[in-house]
Amino acid sequence: MIQDLKLVIFDLDDTLIPWQDKYMEAVTEAIKYYCLPCTPNEMNNIFRICEATYHHYDINLILELIKRILGITVSKDFLDLWFYRLGFMSEENSEAIEILEYLYPKYELAVLTNCFEFIQSQRLAVAKMLPYFKRVVGGDTYIKPDPRAFELAIGTYSPEVCLMIGDNYEIDYLAAKNVGLRAIHLSEDEKSKAHARIRSLKDLKNIL
Repeated sequence: MIQDLKLVIFDLDDTLIPWQDKYMEAVTEAIKYYCLPCTPNEMNNIFRICEATYHHYDINLILELIKRILGITVSKDFLDLWFYRLGFMSEENSEAIEILEYLYPKYELAVLTNCFEFIQSQRLAVAKMLPYFKRVVGGDTYIKPDPRAFELAIGTYSPEVCLMIGDNYEIDYLAAKNVGLRAIHLSEDEKSKAHARIRSLKDLKNIL
């Protein structure tokens, strides 16, 4: 059992909310509505390029990357439609809700995610998870693995009483360890390098 723990921080995509291909409907609908000459995958990849290029998400940066990478000039209205629809691309995850019910009375809970906070908060609301969390920290200011992203997530707590749980070894597990947090890698991969690993969220009941 982990002792002296105060705050449990969760990644969102593929940790609390498993990503599904059908969630690409959000960007697909926006592209079709504005008749843009690109594929949904090309447009969605702008998120990944933004993460690799900048230390945070910003609407103007996204617009600039779309123009520079895809050669397309789009209006903010396009992003508004895409992001509005993306906010509803989520479903209830009974396993996640079960473990949140278990943890909620014992610890403060937070979310640290590499996407705009308003999108991820809406997706958590659709999945009926938002009320469990004290705060949702998005990539509006800093993006994981930037240490400052974890500083925002832990708030007034010291790192050693905080635990990060996520599916990405590099940006969730290792980055959290590097700034002094405890961390657990959510992965079914037996070859994971993590010293602490769970195969599913329900395994947390045996640890916390």
